[in-house]
Amino acid sequence: AGGPEYLLQQLAEIARAPARVRDYMERMADAHPDTAVRAAVLGRLVAWTQVSGDTMGYGGYYARLMREFPASPQTDGIRKSYAPDRAIQKGKVVPAFSFVDLEDTSRVYGPAEFAGKYLLIDFWATWCGPCKGEMKGLHDAYAKYHARGLEMLSVSFDQDREAVAKFRRGKWPMPWLNAFATDGFDGASAKQFEIMGIPRPILVAPDGRIVALEFELRGEQLDRTLATLLPGAGGGAAR
Repeated sequence: AGGPEYLLQQLAEIARAPARVRDYMERMADAHPDTAVRAAVLGRLVAWTQVSGDTMGYGGYYARLMREFPASPQTDGIRKSYAPDRAIQKGKVVPAFSFVDLEDTSRVYGPAEFAGKYLLIDFWATWCGPCKGEMKGLHDAYAKYHARGLEMLSVSFDQDREAVAKFRRGKWPMPWLNAFATDGFDGASAKQFEIMGIPRPILVAPDGRIVALEFELRGEQLDRTLATLLPGAGGGAAR
């Protein structure tokens, strides 16, 4: 989900014209009459450049956002998700999580269980439209890359487990591992993984370090990211 600034980033990916779209977004950040829009566009530029590895651009946009819009809601969200000292970012070791299985509450998932494999953790909920929009891509990725060493763990932020069980009886069975985050956004998992919104996908490498997150793992970019890290994957697509 997102406003016009998110759509602009998506347009850049589709049109393969990131420089032109980024220039337009910079002009919006300079001159748009609505301060909320300017802050939102700067926030999107922070996210975009951080994910793409543009350290200089990321640092400049982040500093400007903090300087010009220190009290805006957009700034608060960016600070929590993209601050230079945040815990959840590429290159850092994934936190020592403990997720309880969706159906078997005696089973608990932790980092040690996934040592030596790639692990895609996806925080989501059945009431989240964008989360449901990612389902086809997730099913395709599981069918294509599971045999190559990819494990997937969806962590639900729903209010009750039955909502997830009902969802999985429909079009999307989610045949991978599923867990339940008690207390949702107010719970320990949300704080541990610095979750401000969902979906929140995070990819952990076999050595336990985070190698991709957010937009690198959404939409068509999910397959591109996995294809780079797990080359030569075979298998068919999900239904």
